[in-house]
Amino acid sequence: MKFPYGELVRLTDAAPDQFRAIGILGSICGADKIANQERSQHWNAPVGSWVYLMEVPSGEAIEVPEMYLEMAED
Repeated sequence: MKFPYGELVRLTDAAPDQFRAIGILGSICGADKIANQERSQHWNAPVGSWVYLMEVPSGEAIEVPEMYLEMAED
């Protein structure tokens, strides 16, 4: 896992608009490893990578593939 629970992250500039609907900055509150080809195709991400649940300050959360997240600067 690249980002531990509670880590403050932000969406990268490459993140598609679908992930920006609720905000670009949040905390990791969950993670799921992509374990099969079906989920890999769904997320357009390789098997073995992670999808993180990012909670934004409003309390809403969205699943985001790790390739679209980076650690937020303090």
